[in-house]
Amino acid sequence: MLDSMVYCLGNGVFLYIDYYNNRRIKLKRNGLSPVQYRIQTVQVA
Repeated sequence: MLDSMVYCLGNGVFLYIDYYNNRRIKLKRNGLSPVQYRIQTVQVA
C-alpha cells in the first residue's frame, strides 16, 4: 500500500515538473509554451 502511494506521489511530481518545464502557457511569452518559445527564439536568431 505504501509503495503504491509513494509511486503515485513520485509520478505526480514527475508529471507536474514535465508540465511546468514543457507545456505551461505564459502570457508574458505571448501565450507560448516554454518549448514553443525556445523554438521561436532560435528561429529568429
